[in-house]
Amino acid sequence: MKKSKTGTMNYPVRDSYLDMVRRFPLRPIRSDAESDAAAVILDKWFGRSDMDAGEEDYVQTLTLLVADYEQKHRPYELAESTVTDRLRFTMKEAGLTQTQLAGIAGIDRSLMSMILSGKRELSKASVRRLATYFHMEAGYFL
Repeated sequence: MKKSKTGTMNYPVRDSYLDMVRRFPLRPIRSDAESDAAAVILDKWFGRSDMDAGEEDYVQTLTLLVADYEQKHRPYELAESTVTDRLRFTMKEAGLTQTQLAGIAGIDRSLMSMILSGKRELSKASVRRLATYFHMEAGYFL
């Protein structure tokens, strides 16, 4: 990427990204109400595979803003949940079956069943695949 004379990076910004920013600007989240509003937007896009690059950039950035707020203001909620809880929640929110989740993770359904029952743990490769697919930080699945 080339730097402009002002020192900022020049690269094309997709219209889809700008449309999303107009509807819900990307800025630090300062209240539970703002966090909840952002969650509604993320729910709409969660787990979709048909996003263009602009939509992906927006969703990833909003996810980071929500995660930052949640980590600072609601750390107990994430601390109290287990990886199994988070996997089940992710699967439910995305409307996926256990077989579909296993496919995304790159494992077979029986292994996913053991993971969801707490008998086995996700491999690093599966964590990376899930994080990439859901546009989330890998730490969420650890």
